[in-house]
Amino acid sequence: MFGSVAVATSLFLSQAKVVAENRTKTYHINKGAENESNRGS
Repeated sequence: MFGSVAVATSLFLSQAKVVAENRTKTYHINKGAENESNRGS
């Protein structure tokens, strides 16, 4: 019982880490696009 909880917790944490990394990447990509459009105008 306790083992399955630990596995579920570690899976959840690794999933949350991936989501956070993807959000950060997307944010930086959007920021870069903003900077490019500002420079062009």
